[in-house]
Parts: sequence; C-alpha cells; structure tokens
Amino acid sequence: MSANNGPPKAMSVSAIRHHLKNNTVILVGSNGLMLVARLVSTIILTRILDPSAFGIIAILSIVPVVLTLISDVGFYPYVVRAKGYADRQFLDEVWSLRLVRSFLTGAAMFALSSPIAAFVGEPDLSLPLKVTALLPILDGLASMTFATAAKDGKIFELSLVDVITATVNVTAMIAFSLLLKSFWGIVFGGLVSTTLKTTLSYLLFKGSQRRWRFSVERMKSIWAFGRFIMPSSMMTLMIGQIDKIIFAPMLGAAEFGYYGLASNLGAAPNSLTAPYSARILYPAFSRAQARNPGNWSADYYAIGAKPRAALMVCFGMFIALPQSIVTALYDDRYFAVIYYLQVLAICSLLIATINFANDALIAAGHVRATLKINTVRLVSLVIFGVSLYYGGGPKAMVAALALSLLAAQIFAGFSLAKANIFNWVQELRLAAFVVLGFGFGWGLNFVLMRFLS
Repeated sequence: MSANNGPPKAMSVSAIRHHLKNNTVILVGSNGLMLVARLVSTIILTRILDPSAFGIIAILSIVPVVLTLISDVGFYPYVVRAKGYADRQFLDEVWSLRLVRSFLTGAAMFALSSPIAAFVGEPDLSLPLKVTALLPILDGLASMTFATAAKDGKIFELSLVDVITATVNVTAMIAFSLLLKSFWGIVFGGLVSTTLKTTLSYLLFKGSQRRWRFSVERMKSIWAFGRFIMPSSMMTLMIGQIDKIIFAPMLGAAEFGYYGLASNLGAAPNSLTAPYSARILYPAFSRAQARNPGNWSADYYAIGAKPRAALMVCFGMFIALPQSIVTALYDDRYFAVIYYLQVLAICSLLIATINFANDALIAAGHVRATLKINTVRLVSLVIFGVSLYYGGGPKAMVAALALSLLAAQIFAGFSLAKANIFNWVQELRLAAFVVLGFGFGWGLNFVLMRFLS
C-alpha cells in the first residue's frame, strides 16, 4: 500500500497559489502550442481537402463521443477524489472496469456502423465507422496515470504527452491527407496519435503498469459514485451533440463541413480551459475544500484568479473576432463558417464558466448539481431549439445552443450560492474582463478587416 493513501494534505490558499503558478504557466504554454498546431493543420487541410471531407469527419467524430458519454460513470473524478488513489490494487481494478467499458463501446460502434451510415444518408461511411471503432479501445488501454498524475500535480508530464501527441497527430493527418487526398488521412492520423498517447501513458510515468483485476465490489463503488454522472453525461451528450445529429441528415456534406470547421475552431479555447479546469482547478478546489469544508468561497475565487481573468479577456476577444479569423485562415469557399463561429464563440465562454462551477460543486461533494445544471440546459435547448427552428430553420437552431448555456450558467450560479460559494462582486469582476476583451477584439477586428479586405 502506497504511503499516499491518506487524504490530501491540507494546504493554505497561499500554498495552493504557489503550487498552481508554475503548473498554470506550463499548461498554458503547452496548450498554446497545441492551438497553434491545430490552426496550422486546419489551414493546410482546407487547402488539400474539399469541404465535404470535414462534414464526413464531423460525423465520424460524433459516434465514439456519443457511445463513451452514454457509458460514462466518472472514472477520472472517482480516482482524483479517492483517498487510496495511489494503491496498485485500486488502480488495477478501476483500469480493468474502464477497459471493459472501452471494449464494449468499440464493439457497439462497430455493430452500429451500417445503421448510422444509413441514418445520415451516407452509406459509404460504414467502413470508416468500423475503423474508427478502434479509437475507444485504444484509449481504454491507456494507464490510469492521466488521473493520478493530475492528483500529484505532474502537469509537466501530462502537458508533454499532450504536445507530443498533438504534434504527431497534425503531422500524420497532413501526411496521410497529401497521400490519400480524402478524409481517410484524418482518420489514420487520429489512430496514430491515439496509439501514441496510450503508449506514452506507460512510458513517461513510473508505476503506470496495470494488470487485469476485475472487482465486483469496485464496480459497485464506482457506480455509487457515478450514478449521477452517467445521466448527466448522457444529457451532456444530447446537448453537445444533438446539433450535429440533427444537422448531419438535414444539411448537405459541404454545409455540414462548414459547421464542423466552426465547431473545431469554436472548441479551441475549451481545449485549454478543459484541461486547466480538470488538472489544476479541480484538484486545487478539492484541497481547499478539505482544508476548510463548507466555507471556502474566498478560496474558490482566489485559486487561479489571474489565469481565469486572462481567460475571460481572451474569450471576449474571441467572440469579437470570427470574421477576421475565418477571412485570414480560409479562402472564399469557407465564408459560411463565420456565422457558425460567432455563435459557437459565445458557447465556448459559457462552457468554460460552467465547467469551473461544476468542478467547485463536485469538489464540495455536490455531485447532483451537475445533473441538475445539465437538466436545465437540455430543457432550455429543447424550448429554444423548437422556437428558433420554426422561426428560422436549422441554421437558426445554432443560437439555441448559446441560449441554453446561458440558462445553465444562471442555474449554476444559484447552485454555487446554495453551496455558499457564489460571490456577486467576484462574478461581476470576471464579467468585466469579458467586456474588456470584447472591446479590444472589436477594435482589432476592425483594423484586421481593413487589412484583409
């Protein structure tokens, strides 16, 4: 039994701040590099492939996400919150159960490939869907170190894995696309990078080797913890993917490709905030809550205060810049991306702030709050979606995504208040940074469009 089995040691806020400073710099730097790589790959791939190829890739990317979220019971937060998280038997048992889930997900994707291809009106997608079924299996074979390393503050190692994987992914996608001149280049690039990431999860971390150890008791324990996470994840799935599920059969491959590109760009900021929230804020919130249970509102806003303020400025700029971004990155064939990106940029801001609130609530033991927030989001999405569909058609439904997230954000604020965490002054301060960023971005967009036009 490892000596790290006990509960996390209590840390003062100043100690937590000092601990987070270097990790934040590392995470921001590594994710900045990955964002650059992502943009470079998008620019190059749009020159190699037709818009329809991105529509096909968007469809292929939906299926493993859908099946994974349907079966999500929160393996990652379960390990991070566990007192005996470093115990070998504990990790073997969790890894074995996660592996079973991954193989079942891959098998389901393989079996459903033909019906899914028929549903979206693209029969030729059956074979690539079968090949893509390898992705959840490869991911499930990875060690549990991505959870334990975050708990132990090994942000450099985690970031190194991300940067290496992203670099190989971009290189492989471009190389295969140049060779094959089709969406298969992106498919093979994803398989190569996922295989590498799984391999690195063992090579770069000590004690990462796992052995099969199936445990019924562990399964019951995970279910007791994650029984509210699963329906919440299913709602997240319905909310996050319903637009693509609806758009895929309703729009042509080219138009859906525009939306897919906008989704890729719109998700770029969250590719930074999601790991920052999961790897830095959530463990820090857990430690702060352990230090001062039930009364850590000041800690919630003090932890990562400067990075979060900087992120709000960046989000504000991003909301103001879609026209310049699309004009600078793509040729005239892709101007239809602008509308989608404008709405999705707002969504990225709201997703980030909701994630911060979710992490705080889970750290405080309010696991059900996530389910409630997603329920509000789903109900709002249905109401706004139906209204906007009849008012403006499928394209207008995109705005329902932002409106539903706004409703969820408001409810998340009430949940934080109920948990004695919410502070109006601090929230208004963060909102002011968003407005500041938008103002700067609006001016920058004006200048850039005069230069680009």
